[in-house]
Amino acid sequence: VLYLWFTGEIAQALVLLGFGILIGTVDNLLRPFLSRGRSAIHPLILFLAIVGGLWSAGPGGLIYGPLMAAVMVESVAIYRSDFRARRQTSRPG
Repeated sequence: VLYLWFTGEIAQALVLLGFGILIGTVDNLLRPFLSRGRSAIHPLILFLAIVGGLWSAGPGGLIYGPLMAAVMVESVAIYRSDFRARRQTSRPG
């Protein structure tokens, strides 16, 4: 950006600066979601949730998409654990 600015290409410097800020911000928002190790959500599901959220809800989809995916994954996990607990307690013996 500085090179472009000092060589007189101010418009290109501003575009490059804008893309740098945009990509840096998106990276800082998505990296915690995609790289946290304690999450039970597969990164592909999370990626699809982010893309689908952006497609359906616009910028708010960055939050709503992963949130809905997390709710769905946790709901299935709760159902499975509850179903297993019921099966184990209902067995005679």
